[in-house]
Amino acid sequence: MQTRRYAPAAAALNGKLYVLGGYVSEGGYPYQILPTVEAYDPTTDTWTNKASMTRARFAHGAVTLNGTIYAIGGNSTADGAALASVEQYDPVSDTWTNKADLPTPRVSFAAAVVNGNIYVVGGVIGNTAVAGVYIYNSTSDTWSIGANIPTPRATLAAVVVNGQILAMGGSIPGAGGTSRVEQYDPAYNVWSSELDMPTSSRNECYAAVIGNTVYVFGGYDNYTMQSVGVQPVLKIFTAIELEFFTETNKVYVLQASPDLVTWTNFDVFLGNGDFWRKLYSTRGQSRLFYRVVPSQ
Repeated sequence: MQTRRYAPAAAALNGKLYVLGGYVSEGGYPYQILPTVEAYDPTTDTWTNKASMTRARFAHGAVTLNGTIYAIGGNSTADGAALASVEQYDPVSDTWTNKADLPTPRVSFAAAVVNGNIYVVGGVIGNTAVAGVYIYNSTSDTWSIGANIPTPRATLAAVVVNGQILAMGGSIPGAGGTSRVEQYDPAYNVWSSELDMPTSSRNECYAAVIGNTVYVFGGYDNYTMQSVGVQPVLKIFTAIELEFFTETNKVYVLQASPDLVTWTNFDVFLGNGDFWRKLYSTRGQSRLFYRVVPSQ
């Protein structure tokens, strides 16, 4: 892409891929929240800048409906101010138009289109999961509220299969990732439980439908990481600043390791629903790797 970005939204329209918003962090805080949009043409393998959204946003949703793209909700500031705003992109005029707001702000949700309506599923406001399904009618430019999802969660994946919405994976505030799969029937406004995914949890996963098969890929499991081979450190610093997003009243343990195999507790702190940051001296230390894990 022409602009590197974290947590954007994407939608396909008329054979092109549109990437909307996100943020850039040049090694520090606050982030630069982006309103910019670019489109990828696979026939020419090129990216083109398009008209920016009226609001900068990240961790939002994007769907294609009636030859246009809708950008929905998300975060508008680095400290997590949630958005309720919705806007529509017309590729012919290359313009954005504001539409009716969501009933409440929402972040890190999934969105899908069924029978000409937009369905917004899951997500959070602050550290509280949103249970109600929001349903947008493009003809009347209005939102209504559907049945609560049985497992409120954020950063989930959703796809449409045979007119049904499958909600898969994600994270439950205070409980970590989940492998749960639940199905929503828009015609009857009801949810049903489906078979869990084989992986114990998939937080921030993605999904796609090809033929009659649903593919779920990526994500991570309860903040745990797998070790990977690393190259020798080429730069020597006398201090290191660590940063990690925390959940309110959750205890976290900072651990250190010389080899990514043996880990020892290094520090303990209490989460506050925001980013935890601390500067540690490394003068005179051998090389260490660090990780933060929830206390068991």
